[in-house]
Amino acid sequence: MNKMNFGMPTLLELDSIEKNVLLCDELGLDFIEINMCMPEYQPGNIDETLFGRLKEQHGIEYTFHFPDHFNPFDFNPYIAEGWYRTTEQVIVLAKKLGSKIINMHLATGDYFTMPDKRIYLFDKYIEKYFASVHEFRNFCDEMIGSENITICIENCSGFTDYHKSALDILLAGNKFGLT
Repeated sequence: MNKMNFGMPTLLELDSIEKNVLLCDELGLDFIEINMCMPEYQPGNIDETLFGRLKEQHGIEYTFHFPDHFNPFDFNPYIAEGWYRTTEQVIVLAKKLGSKIINMHLATGDYFTMPDKRIYLFDKYIEKYFASVHEFRNFCDEMIGSENITICIENCSGFTDYHKSALDILLAGNKFGLT
């Protein structure tokens, strides 16, 4: 039987990774989920040497959580490119630190509010959206390569029909799972 691991998110009230690691260790937890919404946990701001040393000293692991507004499927190619660059940085960081999990949400994307409903652009332009999902899956599969890293999709407020189809596309790859 597999051991269940317990962890904690990076806490807003603790102003350093050191303080988060000390609390994680004190509580006997296994990992810290690094919340990449916070400025200090952006890929360029993470001191890999410090994170690695703390990991070894305290016997904890790290998982990463893309910012909540993460959207590599954005129709604007420059915005999508920025999210691809972020993805690449996070995967490289996860490889260096031996992290096995990266979490993300599926963005609902932009929408138009009509008198009787919302029309989501990912649904309206579904073929373009699905092409972007395929492209992102292939990019992640290639970036992760043979490493034991899984990008897990979290469900916070339910999945739309286009999300369910996107999940099928992502889960058909080798490097995606569900949280």
